[in-house]
Amino acid sequence: MAEDPSLSLFDLPSTIYTKTTKGKGRECLAKYSLEPKTTLFSVYPYATCIFDSFKKRLCARCLAAHPTKSFSLHCLGCDQVYFCSHDCADQYLKDHDQGCCDLLRKLATLKKVDRHMKSVAKLVIMIYWQRKNDEGSFGLVHHLESHYDDWSMEMKQDWRRIQDFLWKYLSPLGWLLSHETEVDIMHLVSKVESNGFGIYLENRLDILTGRALYPLASLFNHDCSFNCEVEQWTEEGIEEEQVIVPMDDTQDDHEQQLKVYPSVFSRPRGKYRQMLIRTTTNVQPDQPLTIGYVDTTLPLASRRQKLLQDYYFTCLCQRCVLESQATGASKVKEKRGTAFTLRPVGTGFGWAHMLCFPWPF
Repeated sequence: MAEDPSLSLFDLPSTIYTKTTKGKGRECLAKYSLEPKTTLFSVYPYATCIFDSFKKRLCARCLAAHPTKSFSLHCLGCDQVYFCSHDCADQYLKDHDQGCCDLLRKLATLKKVDRHMKSVAKLVIMIYWQRKNDEGSFGLVHHLESHYDDWSMEMKQDWRRIQDFLWKYLSPLGWLLSHETEVDIMHLVSKVESNGFGIYLENRLDILTGRALYPLASLFNHDCSFNCEVEQWTEEGIEEEQVIVPMDDTQDDHEQQLKVYPSVFSRPRGKYRQMLIRTTTNVQPDQPLTIGYVDTTLPLASRRQKLLQDYYFTCLCQRCVLESQATGASKVKEKRGTAFTLRPVGTGFGWAHMLCFPWPF
């Protein structure tokens, strides 16, 4: 068992260890024999961002989603962050300084940038903001892998507007370390793009609303026969906020009553998108712990193409090798990468089963 010393200072669960493997990079492995449904760890996101089109519907602090409309409490300085309750607003805004306000407002009005790039830039801003407030927690983000050096010149040019924007407005704020340059910013952009998880409306599984970064979860490699599953805790107690409003005062018919949700909840209802990873099968000591980055029900060629275009590697897991030998699958061409996201499967409020899929922005 050769553990990765660069991660030895972090509070990893006693059931796992990490090491660097040629061709795989850092990976998580089991220290002991693990039974199915063994919880490996539960973590909160290091940073989150909500898409501009959903900023009024999701609480910027606890990430509760309004079931029907939107929240009304918000930052008056930037109008870019909204809150489900007074408690969330008070806790969030005490660290939400003028610099952060100005930066988020300027990003919201940035032209000629698509939603994908803008959301990555927004999460980068929130990561630097989090580091400013708690520099000691940045270590695992620093250890995430960047693919920026592998980007083509065309891809780097596509991101030039975001690069110039972040460098121009981050530098005066004092959020960057003295040695950090615009290239360091772009390495963080690459880390976010290939390690970010999606935030979805739980009752609308086809709607992606934002991004979250879970550095520890990003240490889990992909396998088309993965042995771990991922879950997120969304919200609870939403129904307690429901208010019954008569639709017609002249009628007593119960069916004429309308169920509505207020624009300000009585207390925080979101669970901060806490993530839980647990085993799905028996795992032997020193066996890699893996999750699925793509829909593993897809054919071999489709899986490999998605992994190559989104995560920059050709999958050589045992399943892919066996299927390749059986079918003589052709080599797929490399395409531009998108984002590492989680797509939930399931309905209702509470725990939502999550499978890893890339999602087109």
